[in-house]
Amino acid sequence: MWILYSLLSAVFSAFCAILEKKALFNLEPLDFSCALYFCLAVVFSLVFFFSGGGLGNIDGHTFLFIWLKSLTNAVSFLFIMYGIKRMELSAGLPMLLLAPAFVAVFAYLLFGDSMTLRQVAGIGLITAGGYCLKRNGKAGDSAGGYAYLYFFAALLVLTGSSLLNRYILVSRNVSPLNFAFVEHLLAVPDFVVIAFFFRRSPAVALKAVRAFPLLLAGVAVATACYRFFEVAAMAQANPALVTALKRLSVVLSVLIGGKLFQEQNIGRRVAASLVMFLGAALIAI
Repeated sequence: MWILYSLLSAVFSAFCAILEKKALFNLEPLDFSCALYFCLAVVFSLVFFFSGGGLGNIDGHTFLFIWLKSLTNAVSFLFIMYGIKRMELSAGLPMLLLAPAFVAVFAYLLFGDSMTLRQVAGIGLITAGGYCLKRNGKAGDSAGGYAYLYFFAALLVLTGSSLLNRYILVSRNVSPLNFAFVEHLLAVPDFVVIAFFFRRSPAVALKAVRAFPLLLAGVAVATACYRFFEVAAMAQANPALVTALKRLSVVLSVLIGGKLFQEQNIGRRVAASLVMFLGAALIAI
């Protein structure tokens, strides 16, 4: 079942990315992120309530790690939204496929983990695809090269987030529904603090909800679906395999979103994304 869950997560994730890009034409990333997580807290609360869920197996220690996961998720999401805002979707989003290469290289340098020829080949494919994206992403990248830094920052945070996912679901034996509910509930105060840090009132986010209710509701429901399927898959299989399969969402986003928003160099970007996806799969298997 984890393969089906991973594929469903990929489809919903691609749908989310397209809706997020559409929303960011009209909203600032921080306002949109705050508004979306308010909506997500409502969606997960309703699902949790009607499913009759309970929090009996979440102790203080586990609660702390879920809060850390919610914080890393909030920060990485915000970085990604800033990147998507400033770049074409098909040029920026595939940079997230660099994540497996980041993890493999850092594990080798910091912890002395061994690296197989297959993993080296995967890193090579990811690097080649990333180079093609960067070279061909100039047309339509109105913000210049610095916009890629948002995605690199998100990659660093997501590396830690994926480790927390596995620990909470497997080592602490928290159910996917309970995990998703508490994580997204805790993300609301995370974003309130972030908003005040940047001297941005959370009230602006509530105005965004009133201005674009259907769009934000659609993103919230699709996000809830893809995250639930993702954590459900990770509870049954190695997170590296789940994440590798879920990265199909990037290829789908580049293909569908690029066509929908009439972006440039779609053929090359799809090809580069596929090469990077294959590289990520080589590292994960």
